[in-house]
Amino acid sequence: RVARLLRLAKLQRFLGVVRDKIDSEVTSLIVNIIKLLLLLLVVNHLLACIWYGIGRFGLEVTEGPNWIEAHSVKVEESSLGWRYTTALHWSLTQFTPGSMRVEPQNFFERAFAIVVLVFGLVCFSSFVSNMSAAVAQLKSMQADNSQQFWLLRRYLGEHGIDKDLCLRVLRYADFACREQKMQVAESRIWILKLLSEQLRSEVVFQVRFSCLKAHALIKRVGAASAGQVLCHMVTSALSIRQFAHGDLLFKARARSDKLYMVDSGEIQYVLPDDLFNEEVRAVTRGDWLSETALWTSWIHVGRATGHIEGKVIQVDATSFTAVVKEDRQTFDIALVYATRYIEWLNNVKRRDLTDLKSRELEEFFEDTPYEDPVLALQRAARKSTGHTPFITGISSKKVSMTHPQEQPRPGSFSAGRDPEKSNRVSHSRTRTV
Repeated sequence: RVARLLRLAKLQRFLGVVRDKIDSEVTSLIVNIIKLLLLLLVVNHLLACIWYGIGRFGLEVTEGPNWIEAHSVKVEESSLGWRYTTALHWSLTQFTPGSMRVEPQNFFERAFAIVVLVFGLVCFSSFVSNMSAAVAQLKSMQADNSQQFWLLRRYLGEHGIDKDLCLRVLRYADFACREQKMQVAESRIWILKLLSEQLRSEVVFQVRFSCLKAHALIKRVGAASAGQVLCHMVTSALSIRQFAHGDLLFKARARSDKLYMVDSGEIQYVLPDDLFNEEVRAVTRGDWLSETALWTSWIHVGRATGHIEGKVIQVDATSFTAVVKEDRQTFDIALVYATRYIEWLNNVKRRDLTDLKSRELEEFFEDTPYEDPVLALQRAARKSTGHTPFITGISSKKVSMTHPQEQPRPGSFSAGRDPEKSNRVSHSRTRTV
């Protein structure tokens, strides 16, 4: 008996795990319908076994009339499958309006049949009501979406919207509906409001912004601060932007103040190769664009547009810098990264500039141990002066954050040189924090 109870407990845990894996409301409704059917079959299996046992008892013990002999179900000649299905058929007829020729032949069989009829009346009524509610909810969900799409097509047609724009709108609407079905809206979970502010921030980061950990710096900052800095970014520096096919994310020669991390879908990045040719690259989940905007003044070199519907995570440069300054260890890590990034950027040839992420820099930063920020700045100062980062120095008393004095041209970096004679731009004005 203890072993059976343990099996039941394991079964409950298994069903709980399966239920947690279901992330679609439609799938959940279908699973509930299947569960009701299986429960009905299990109950009828048990009743069929008891019914057959009562018949065998009348046949072998009391040797009186019983339903097995009365309906020519010969134990010796008929197979076990035939006897079981006959008993199961009788059990199902007690729950449904169906009928069959098998009838009780003695007092025990008649009493058991009455009990089953009363039990079946209650159970089958509950089963039918639950089944009807599930099917009605499933139909209402599908009917509501169909009606909305019909109204949308009618609206677009009445206002003479271009065919290409109609296709884009309908395509994105279909994508948005599918995304909404797959995800549970936070507004429906009121218990989330009871969590502490930090717990809510951690949950929001894991749900919305977890793909940011693909960036080596974000991953290291999260590990160093036990996720506290990342949680602070949720409320100030991070935002989500959805895009459809053909939506413009940014254009060439526009000033950049954000990093764009692709969370889903695909972005097409177009980089002008020369006057007439363009190089097209696909940016997918885990890739990012315009990282340079976090560390220095930057103008987009290429153009980014949506290709497959999805969303990007935007990291605001100003808010990111403000959050990084609040934690000393995070500031040190970011300072070393920014210094190395600017060193690498100043060595890139103008024709090789791009808004895409740098694989070489990411691999270098992942494989390099932590370096003291003061030594990093001294090492950078001994090298050539060039494009300076927003995060420029650190001492025991003050931290300086620089801001660009003039807007650079794409790919031009320098410190104190004539722009006509050099491919660099100077940044000088600082703000002491």
